[in-house]
Amino acid sequence: MSKFNRIAALTMCLAAAISPLYGCKGEAGKSAYELAVEQGYEGTLDEWLDSLRGKDGMDAGGSAYDIAVSRGYTGTIDEWLAGLNGADGKDGVDAVDYVSAWYEQVKAEGYTGSFTDFLETYNATASTVGADMNAYAVSKAMLSSVTIYTRVKTRYNSPFGGTQIKTSYSAGAGVVFKDDKDAGTAYIITNYHVVYDSSSTSSDGIADYIGVCLYGMNVSLSSSDETAIEKSTIKAEFVGGSMDNDIAVIKITDSDKYRDSAYVPVTAANSDEIALGQTAIAIGNPEGLGFSATTGTVSVDSEYITMEGLSGGTMTVRVMRVDTGINGGNSGGGLYDGSGELVGIVNAKTSSSDIENISYAIPANVALGVAENVLRNNGKFIKHALGITCTTGESSAVYDAAKNTVRIVQTLTVSEVDDNGAAAEKLEVGDKITAIAVKGKTITVTRSFQISDALLYADSGNPVTLTVIRGGETLNVAVNV
Repeated sequence: MSKFNRIAALTMCLAAAISPLYGCKGEAGKSAYELAVEQGYEGTLDEWLDSLRGKDGMDAGGSAYDIAVSRGYTGTIDEWLAGLNGADGKDGVDAVDYVSAWYEQVKAEGYTGSFTDFLETYNATASTVGADMNAYAVSKAMLSSVTIYTRVKTRYNSPFGGTQIKTSYSAGAGVVFKDDKDAGTAYIITNYHVVYDSSSTSSDGIADYIGVCLYGMNVSLSSSDETAIEKSTIKAEFVGGSMDNDIAVIKITDSDKYRDSAYVPVTAANSDEIALGQTAIAIGNPEGLGFSATTGTVSVDSEYITMEGLSGGTMTVRVMRVDTGINGGNSGGGLYDGSGELVGIVNAKTSSSDIENISYAIPANVALGVAENVLRNNGKFIKHALGITCTTGESSAVYDAAKNTVRIVQTLTVSEVDDNGAAAEKLEVGDKITAIAVKGKTITVTRSFQISDALLYADSGNPVTLTVIRGGETLNVAVNV
């Protein structure tokens, strides 16, 4: 978010380059003529070609194999037939798999053309865009990205005495994650700090006006006109969020502009599978100047940073680190991978003058978990906990051959159980947690953060199931949260 009177948090994006459309060709095998020469054939190529035809007349001419034998070939007919094919080259990447999966994805998003139509479009795009398909990723991401403008009234002590009220304007970004197109309604994820100011005159600190712009809308803002935002944006209302996670949900309702737009809810990737080196594309609203895309790579897949708390003090947030260019106004915008899928919500950057291109994004699994939690609970965020403390044990790097990435794998062991917590008398010190199932979805636990992330999706009063190893035995333990 870009504030005129304070430093803002920022956005980040991830992009894994899509493989080229066609795999590399293997080496060509030798021709039948070349193989025959190797086996002793001494004629010219023309003689060889002529020998492939039988003699004129009622009687058939000798076969190519017979001719080769007459010229000195000593192998069997099976060896001869096998020799007609060159050795297979090394398999290239099977592009059809990529294209088919992509076709199924765009169909799910509303594409109605045939597979042939799609291939024509794909090939045209691929020839224009290039191998990494960044333009495709950005184009797809743009149709779920919004810019956000807010107006906040704050009180301040006048140097001439007394308390005065001033109006300030801020800029940020957001991502559509759920909508009802017919109703012109869209739910948007952004940073909490984009719509909140602790010094606001409002009772909840939320901006007195929140405006949203779709890509392509004409925006004309003037700090001297308090109605400028209303004239240029779609009005949005605050639904709810979590300060501690720096995630908020806002909503636009009955908007003809949204109803008539090409916008669709964002497609999200599994942010647990993020790997170092993946491309990270950030789409935001730097300095309030409108839509902008920047590209970088993922530097750290998961870490914890301490930030200034929104209502005072500090707060600790789990983030990804990227080197994507981020500026004030990128806050709340999406971080996308090379296929245009959401992997995070940009929220902060290092502001030191000695450090460049260290920015952070909240993982998509966390952001979406908070957003879904808020909607399930009528605007209120409910934090669930097991009441346990875990210790990370063995930690090692594992190569994923299927994805050509390296990931960290850890073991998680229960070191303390709160007597008054949800897991009391369910889990024991020494239990090794290997999986957690929430609402029918099972997640293999290989990182310490996966348990708390999964609990974002849990419902109060309903059990989650933990798979643990206890005394060499594997158990499934149900815990009501």
